[in-house]
Amino acid sequence: MANRTWKLFTALACVSALGACATKAVESAAEITEIAIPGAGVYPESITSSANGDIFIGSAGTGAILRARPGETAASVWLTPGQTGMVSMLGVFADDARNRLLVCARPVRGTTGPEADARSALKVFALDTGALVASYPFPGGAAGVCNDIGVDAHGGAFVTETVAGKIFRLAPGAGALELWSEDARFAGADGIAVGADGAVVFNTVTTGKLFRIAVGADGKAGAVTELRPSIAPLDRPDGMRAIAGGRFVQAEGGAAGRVTEFSIVGDEARMRVLGGVPGSATVTLARGRVWSVDAKLRYLFDPTLAGQDPGAFSLYSLPLE
Repeated sequence: MANRTWKLFTALACVSALGACATKAVESAAEITEIAIPGAGVYPESITSSANGDIFIGSAGTGAILRARPGETAASVWLTPGQTGMVSMLGVFADDARNRLLVCARPVRGTTGPEADARSALKVFALDTGALVASYPFPGGAAGVCNDIGVDAHGGAFVTETVAGKIFRLAPGAGALELWSEDARFAGADGIAVGADGAVVFNTVTTGKLFRIAVGADGKAGAVTELRPSIAPLDRPDGMRAIAGGRFVQAEGGAAGRVTEFSIVGDEARMRVLGGVPGSATVTLARGRVWSVDAKLRYLFDPTLAGQDPGAFSLYSLPLE
């Protein structure tokens, strides 16, 4: 009897200790406002987050996908280039409802030919295990730029193509991407998100424009509205995410380096600056904070910086309220 009592006491003590440890982990996660991204040449062009607070980082420089869990002060490689089959990527998007991570796979910049075309795709990985689920060749191959992704409530994925200014859609259950909307004004299409009302909102990185496209009951593109940002001009707008309350957050990668939160009222995007640093290329909401990163893409694209060390990469966060 005494032995059983002691075992029960010990078990209760362990449960109590685990509870205390769990509480401490949550508290420490809430206190973390910066996360290191280890490795050379990562160039974290896009980030996304899952409902449990994991932050996923897509590497434009290596083709790896990194992950930072709540409580961790540094990200680590989740999927290696060998596992992803990628040498570079742009947008990443976590779709919790369907347990998938959607990724814009890209060949190394400047490469052409059949191999490069084959590497240009929208890839889907299981969000829990990282297993490759599907790969959808990108229309136009390497000539187009699969840039970023937004997902609607039904699982339809909307993907920006930057060079020609097109929006592609992967309908629920479809086996291929289809052209959804195109317009000369969409040149430079980049960050994209699906709002609470189901409309598709996206920006153009080269011309600094912001658009809203209504979505019909049949899933087809409806009226296009060019939005007027209350803070203008936009300076290389890039990553965008929809958040609660019909709002959006957006990063601007130019010298201004703004991270903003905005709501759409009529044809106006009413914006509020949260903070930011020059080069902020991407944004996500996780653990009650907005996260962004200086991807330092200038070291990849500016010939005057070729071969120079970009330094360390890290995620930084900003309070939403």
